[in-house]
Amino acid sequence: MISRKLLTINIIVLTLLIVAHTLGNYLIIYPMRFDFWEVVEGSKPQYLLFALAFFALVSWLISHLKIKDFSSKNKFLLVFTILCSLLFLYVGYYNLSIFFQTQKAITKSENEYIEQAKKDIKNDSIVFKSYGFTLIHL
Repeated sequence: MISRKLLTINIIVLTLLIVAHTLGNYLIIYPMRFDFWEVVEGSKPQYLLFALAFFALVSWLISHLKIKDFSSKNKFLLVFTILCSLLFLYVGYYNLSIFFQTQKAITKSENEYIEQAKKDIKNDSIVFKSYGFTLIHL
């Protein structure tokens, strides 16, 4: 008989993993506006599916080993849950570290622009900088 607790934990971990993987892409481009389909497409879900398929294969192979009195279904769920939990922790750590690096870089740039603006105002020589396409004033 499959343990309901183990199945519930597995579903929760799998859901958290999918959400963390998908929304992790948005944390990388955080200041941009949120577009659900762009975030899903940018997260490259095929890589997560490949990892889950690999975990399922490894879990299936391990479930056929003789370990105590666990049923093969419970062994599969246990191993799959552990592997997905480890991947969730890695994805979460990676996404948060990228998010904080991005925030730090944005804050640094904003502070540099503020300091430059204060200097320009103090010297009474305001300079407008633009990046990308410049507009020609006639």
